[in-house]
Amino acid sequence: MQVKAKLQGVSVFEVSRVLEALENVQAKSGSSLDEWKKKIIQAVFACNEDLFQRTVSNEESTVP
Repeated sequence: MQVKAKLQGVSVFEVSRVLEALENVQAKSGSSLDEWKKKIIQAVFACNEDLFQRTVSNEESTVP
């Protein structure tokens, strides 16, 4: 299952589910995937639901 699909419908407050979905995402430092993953993690730990949902649903990203 793709990471974005796992995160669809998940709330920023479901930290364990988010981290589990990101667990196997391997990205080179500085890559767009790495930046996306960092943004998701930042949104979770800041409890920023809006940023989390916007980042997850970013249709232009190349996230699997």
